[in-house]
Amino acid sequence: MIGSERVGAIVAAGGSGKRAGLAKQWVALGGESVLRRSARALAACDLVDELVAMVPAGEEPRGVAEISTLGKPFR
Repeated sequence: MIGSERVGAIVAAGGSGKRAGLAKQWVALGGESVLRRSARALAACDLVDELVAMVPAGEEPRGVAEISTLGKPFR
């Protein structure tokens, strides 16, 4: 929170991976997906009140599974 304003951190992970040949947000990096690793870094910030992960249509359950245990409200 900054002053009385709530802060939402957006993780842009909606790509399909057409150019790279794979959806990079699901690739494991250091034992966790790129999406989770990015969201975890944002969740560690005391100023961030909520996480918003933008994932490809149909992948919402997978996105929820990746960020639901990080200790912040999420969408």
